[in-house]
Amino acid sequence: MSKDFYIEILHEDKNCHARYGYLHTPHGTVELPMFMPVGTQATVKNISPEELKEMGSGVVLANTYHLALRPGTKIVKEAGGIQKFMNYDGPMLTDSGGYQVFSLTKLRDKITEKIAGEMRSEKQNILLIGMPGTGKTTVGTVLADMLGRELFDTDEMIVARDGRPIPEIFADDGEEYFRDLESAAASELSQKTGVIISGGGGIITREENYYALAENSFIVFLNRDLSLLPTEGRPLSRSQPLERLYQMRLPLYR
Repeated sequence: MSKDFYIEILHEDKNCHARYGYLHTPHGTVELPMFMPVGTQATVKNISPEELKEMGSGVVLANTYHLALRPGTKIVKEAGGIQKFMNYDGPMLTDSGGYQVFSLTKLRDKITEKIAGEMRSEKQNILLIGMPGTGKTTVGTVLADMLGRELFDTDEMIVARDGRPIPEIFADDGEEYFRDLESAAASELSQKTGVIISGGGGIITREENYYALAENSFIVFLNRDLSLLPTEGRPLSRSQPLERLYQMRLPLYR
């Protein structure tokens, strides 16, 4: 063992060779032998980290396989590691989870497919679509905070790059010019992984936008009562009855 991890033997039984001593780690020293509470997913059921410390818990046992499935390595890493994620500063031992993955022959294929599926979902984008004013950016902001992902709003990207608000773009250059800018944003975002995308209300009106974004996105259609949708600053929502616009786009949203 290294100087950071070593065992200090204080006593060894002459008959059975059972030993008593200490295990020294960078996160603390614990007595040997010891009882390790099981915190499979970095949490010991019904016991808080503070209670574990009060009880004199030595090492908490977690499972790498289950942590990789949920919440995923990205979230644990962004939290600063497993101790910070769990809010427990004591020593921890992680079991690789290899037994669960490979020892159960009949279930092996299902388990490995589940792992692959979970890893794919970590890289999959979440695309929010719906009528203007349904709250896509608001929902996207909440999701980004909950999942620790970056949020991209196609309308905000267009305004930032063109330097004009959307009503002015429509008034000066028309809808087709705006859709060209929107398609460029969609093409760029289709190359990203693991992000939240708030799409403009009409982003699905061009087939190439849909297929570019859908290739690596879980699509969520936000549907809201039309009477609650704001129209201020939304050129198409103000230029025609909302019901008509909604009926035109509904098949594309779905």
